[in-house]
Amino acid sequence: FILKLFEIFFYFIRDRDRISKGGWWISEKDFSEQSLDEFMRVQKSMVVSHFLVYKTFASHLSNEEGSTYTFITGGSGESNEAGEPFEPKASLISASSPAVYGLVYAARNEFRAKKNLHICELRISIWVKKLDDETLDQSNEHLVGNNYIGKFATKICQKHGNGTYKIKTRSEGNKVYETM
Repeated sequence: FILKLFEIFFYFIRDRDRISKGGWWISEKDFSEQSLDEFMRVQKSMVVSHFLVYKTFASHLSNEEGSTYTFITGGSGESNEAGEPFEPKASLISASSPAVYGLVYAARNEFRAKKNLHICELRISIWVKKLDDETLDQSNEHLVGNNYIGKFATKICQKHGNGTYKIKTRSEGNKVYETM
């Protein structure tokens, strides 16, 4: 999945745009049964990885007028319409995702006054398959192919503005895409 996304991104994205994406974690254990080591491992893979990639590229990108840095995050730090967690078995991701949202906020605030680096977030709350979207059932609102997400990332970089774009369903994603 990630390799396919990077192929799409680097085909369309100039040298002054960068994108970072988190990962996924799931367990059969309850949140309170997780060890501190497992909690720290998930924090490191989710939060620290985003921070390090951002730290690596932000100073370079900020020297290029009109550059964009996009965080690709997930919706597991949010609750659904009923107030339930995104996925109960993904409790450690639900605990670390808000920290990544905080990184986006801090990065955006860092460059808000300077206006030479745009900080965006693409928050994906649907399942993404390692397949071309055209091969999937288009009526399934909660499943898309990797190239469906790729088109958002390239459009964000071409837009050069700050913002958080949330995709919770296919039809909602289509509306977001049309307004970008």
